[in-house]
Amino acid sequence: RLQGNIMSNRLEQLKNNLSADIFNNYVLALSEEYLNKHSVAEIIADCNLMAGLNSSNEYAIAINDGEQTSDNIWQIKLLRYNDTVSLSRGLPIIENFGFKLLDEKPYKIKLSQDEKIYICDFVVGDAFEVLPKLIEKLKTAIVAAFTRQIESDSLNKLVLHGGLSARQVSLIRGIVKYMAQTNLPFSASYISDCLKKYANISNRSSRIYSFTFV
Repeated sequence: RLQGNIMSNRLEQLKNNLSADIFNNYVLALSEEYLNKHSVAEIIADCNLMAGLNSSNEYAIAINDGEQTSDNIWQIKLLRYNDTVSLSRGLPIIENFGFKLLDEKPYKIKLSQDEKIYICDFVVGDAFEVLPKLIEKLKTAIVAAFTRQIESDSLNKLVLHGGLSARQVSLIRGIVKYMAQTNLPFSASYISDCLKKYANISNRSSRIYSFTFV
């Protein structure tokens, strides 16, 4: 009975904080497990993200502080319209941004016979400190990697370590590939490692390049 009352109260809070359409179409499609595991604030945010998904906008992402009492534990929640996010593909992409996967939980939200939303809930840790100002850059860059707008390699750590945008990392990647074709006695891997080690210099160099040539 107590559990039933808690669920009723939670649904009431969600109903009061979401439009009738979003509540009926998305909240009522969520499993009891999902409703119990996530906070009301998270569910509201997730439902609003789901409402923005369609065949032309397949991906959405949320990044939250996963453990308030633990340092550098984060939750990356990737939502995809009408298709799954396989761990075999998702794990390398997430790790290339400097995160270490601690846990992963997939969810399938069935909206109708022909319409579904898949959520992959990653809990990650051991990352460089995630500053609030980097969250939007990370979200944009991770979605760009999943949609293949940018390459997925270890240079993407520069978003987290150096505060670069996905576009700035792409510029750096182009320079690295060019340098690897010259007579310099350094491999692309070695150059990439140096850029990550001195991320602040990479950030300044990228800004100078963007200001001068773009």
